[in-house]
Amino acid sequence: MITFVLVPGACHGGWWYEPLARQLEHDGHAALPITLAGLEDQPRLDRLITLNTHVDQVAAAVPAAGQVALVGHSYAGSVITGWPTAYPRGSPRWSTSTHSCPRTATPAGS
Repeated sequence: MITFVLVPGACHGGWWYEPLARQLEHDGHAALPITLAGLEDQPRLDRLITLNTHVDQVAAAVPAAGQVALVGHSYAGSVITGWPTAYPRGSPRWSTSTHSCPRTATPAGS
């Protein structure tokens, strides 16, 4: 079993990964969709939120044992890339997968 830590970009919350999380769990894996600090439904506005805040948040969500796949969309590519540098204890058992989903427009009449 692999634990997938699913980190959305700067314009989404963990809810964005819910369909993927359900499929991963159906396939026997664990899925942890994360909503980054500042992107919650009611964010705390009394603190400074930086890339380091998000790296620390992801690090706190990563299980201490087992295989882990960090999946990041867009801005989260920076977040998941920062995790193994800041928290090398997990380096031998993690892999990252960063993707972006650009929308492609189809010209009218084609």
